[in-house]
Amino acid sequence: MPRDERNAGPEVGMEVPMTPIRAALNTIDQLRNLLFMSKDEPSSRLLQFFQNCSNNPESAIQERVVTYREHFLSQYVAIAGKDQHNIARQRYSMAVKLYYRVMESILIGEEERLSQSDFSTLLNNQAFQKSLLACSVEVVMATYTDSGKHHHMVAMTPSETDMSFPWILKVFDLKPYNFYKVLESFVKAEPKLTKDIIKHLQWVENKVLESAAWQGDSPLFTVLGTVCEEGLPRPIVPVTGQEDDARCSAFPADLFLSPSCGGRQGYNTPEASNVTFPRWSHSLNLFFNKVCKLAYHRLQKLCSLLQIQKDLTHMSWTCLEHCITKKPELLKDRHLDQILLCSLYAICKVADRERKFKTIINAYKDMPHAGQQVYRSILISGKQYDSIIVFYNQVFMQATKNFILQFSPSRCGGAVLSSVPKHMTSPLKGSPDKVYEVPGRRNFTISPMKMSPFKAPLTPTQMTPRSVKLYSFGEGLGSAEKLRAINESINAVKRPSPSGNPRSQKRLKFDQVDDASSSEFVDYQTVVVYRTASSVKGSGKGK
Repeated sequence: MPRDERNAGPEVGMEVPMTPIRAALNTIDQLRNLLFMSKDEPSSRLLQFFQNCSNNPESAIQERVVTYREHFLSQYVAIAGKDQHNIARQRYSMAVKLYYRVMESILIGEEERLSQSDFSTLLNNQAFQKSLLACSVEVVMATYTDSGKHHHMVAMTPSETDMSFPWILKVFDLKPYNFYKVLESFVKAEPKLTKDIIKHLQWVENKVLESAAWQGDSPLFTVLGTVCEEGLPRPIVPVTGQEDDARCSAFPADLFLSPSCGGRQGYNTPEASNVTFPRWSHSLNLFFNKVCKLAYHRLQKLCSLLQIQKDLTHMSWTCLEHCITKKPELLKDRHLDQILLCSLYAICKVADRERKFKTIINAYKDMPHAGQQVYRSILISGKQYDSIIVFYNQVFMQATKNFILQFSPSRCGGAVLSSVPKHMTSPLKGSPDKVYEVPGRRNFTISPMKMSPFKAPLTPTQMTPRSVKLYSFGEGLGSAEKLRAINESINAVKRPSPSGNPRSQKRLKFDQVDDASSSEFVDYQTVVVYRTASSVKGSGKGK
């Protein structure tokens, strides 16, 4: 073969395959381009915001940036090695640029929303400033070390693991409950963040909601203790949807300065219409809102895997919601999924439709976020840890027995079921109904499947003739021929076009994330990312 042909580059118009390395480089390039015109110091517009404050925060902000630069550099080098000092400085410099850029964007948005320009209280709030700077560093770290590998099950190097979340919280001495408050605002303020970074931040938020915020030394329990001392009821999650979403959105001034968020509206309980409830913290209300939405989403997924009926799912949700909002001490130093698994088991058992713990756990293992530590090592008391069955018998049942017995078939009337959380928008979550186009194929799209036709019925006698055909896919005469025909039709898409130019070799991504990663500061309050089945639709018009 002639030398010039061997060294020839790709043909004009030919699409270069997207490899993992190329995708990572593209993400880095996008961040560099985003910050190309930014400086690691406040812009003139941001300085004007500082000057408009009755208590100018400029010196405190710049001193904080310098202080935490030294903290970051020392801890980065301690893990990565002294030869990485210059790399660490570059990472932090990029983070500072992003920090000032996002801060300015947030203040512009708050100025328009509140019709004021003096943000002394917010800009001098140390928790807000530290969280915003830490989030900026986390975004840069995730971009370069590909923290998104958590979602793709790719092995990470020891240094990458050591510096992945929640490492940044240790560097900035931040509590997860305070850090999470800035995540949604951060994504809203910087709309040019890549999908991988948004997915990573959603993963971070889920980690906080499911366990990190429930650590024993969390400020969350201090706030809850204050609520109890003042005689206020436990925070109740508003579930009416768009109205509550607009009224209790995650604006920084609201979350960090914690104004009240209104009364208890749209909650389906008998006494709700007769009693006026005190007002509680906006921040606390939004946190419980997010936790309940995450919990309900995961419960739905698990019940679907177990083929549990809707009425039992609703009763299980009522028990789970009761534990979260009325008995949050059950979550202290524990994991949200542990309470979810126990609630589901208890309701199935009391309703005389028992599912063994082993069956429930085996289904739970198939969920993308599942971890062995959730059911193998649970705090019982003090420093004693044991399995989920021991926790259920010794702790969970003792705390919830009277409530759970209300669901017994022998009880007249039964318990009042909790309202189901409704869909709420969020920048951390993408639309679950999004339609994806197939490259090179007109009028041919992929969208998440609403319901799978392949869910087996309880008994063969319940199958319709159409269902029998679906479930006998690997049985009977002619199956091999049908499979061969299907494979041939799919492989035809990969064949070169008559013109000789190869078609795109990109793979279709059927594992789109559903609630924002699932995530994403994706519909931001539908807080979880799940892998969903997909259906393929073709209009038949394009060729």
